[in-house]
Amino acid sequence: MKKILIFILFMSIFSAFSQDIDYLNYIDLRNKEAFKSYKFLFTFSQNEVYSPYFLTFQYTQLYLATKKGTNRNLASFALFIDDKAIHIKNTKLYQLLIPSDNSVTKKFKYSINIFLPDTLKYLKSYQKNFDSLIADTLIPYNAKDKNLAVKKINSVISKNTFSDINNVFDTSMISDNPDIISVSAATFDEKLLYNFTNYVYAPFYLDSMGHSIENVKYLYSDVTVRYAESPTYKIIFLPYEDNDFSLAIVLPKKILKIDTNLNFFNFETFKMWESNQLEIKRLNLLIPEFHTESIINLKPFVSKYCPVLFQKGANYTSLVKRIVTLTDIYQYSKFEIKAENNNLKELNRLRNKNKDEYFYANHPFIYFLINEKNHEVIFLGTFINPETK
Repeated sequence: MKKILIFILFMSIFSAFSQDIDYLNYIDLRNKEAFKSYKFLFTFSQNEVYSPYFLTFQYTQLYLATKKGTNRNLASFALFIDDKAIHIKNTKLYQLLIPSDNSVTKKFKYSINIFLPDTLKYLKSYQKNFDSLIADTLIPYNAKDKNLAVKKINSVISKNTFSDINNVFDTSMISDNPDIISVSAATFDEKLLYNFTNYVYAPFYLDSMGHSIENVKYLYSDVTVRYAESPTYKIIFLPYEDNDFSLAIVLPKKILKIDTNLNFFNFETFKMWESNQLEIKRLNLLIPEFHTESIINLKPFVSKYCPVLFQKGANYTSLVKRIVTLTDIYQYSKFEIKAENNNLKELNRLRNKNKDEYFYANHPFIYFLINEKNHEVIFLGTFINPETK
């Protein structure tokens, strides 16, 4: 009996370990896809941000809604499986990472929903099964009136994010006679560990030709952070207060030409710092105060790499009583860096007072938010156009 109990305990530990390995492998795949897909999703003409993390749950909803060939096509596209093995065998692992009430946590406010025309009768069994992952995910809307449909979508997002995200949808974003509309919206709200009590006004350079924007507000702090650099860029990691998350800023050493954009950073360079090629360094940090929000139409991206989802007759029979088609899929993300109760300083005095090296983000850069526990990319964005005084 004792041997049996020991065996059961060993198998339980082995199973948990295997799941952890599976999930870490999956994170690696998703991070790789994140640094690949942002080059497709972004225009590099404005500040943009998206969340590969919350996009996973959007894909999970659609995955659970499909059957047969559609199901496997989506699973392959969303990196749930590869040619040899299932990385995520079920959705229970996700429940450990995201709350089940679809509302608010200390850091994230989000809404992830599938909107269905009120003329369709969705199956209660599907809703019941999905409640264990994200509550109230299926939302009926008035299919005959676009204005009412938009009002419904905006209302659900606003309610789920406690009015932190409002009015992100309009009628131009909805197809004619839509069936399934998939929408996710998320924002991150947490204080950085370093308190930016000082700020300066200085130019922000847009390109190598010298075009600049004047009177841009830069937050200043003397920091000791993890730091790395290559021949082409510098990267720092700013921890948040609880040290669970860090903001990485990837700053090109040279101001890029407009047509070069910011698509130089890839998964391979991401893996370089992940391999502990970082040093602890004291820096004078100046970064622009910014607020970035963007809504991305994912239909061109998804329909290119997983066209079955948008083909007539895609198998959503586990969601509704007749075969319908995914019509629209959007993601909205919001991210900001700000400081309160700060004091204006003069940049030249700062330079003369302290001779330590500067990390001066005075031209376009890439940033991403990571989970420090598993190096998972939560948000990924580009900063190109600052606000002026």
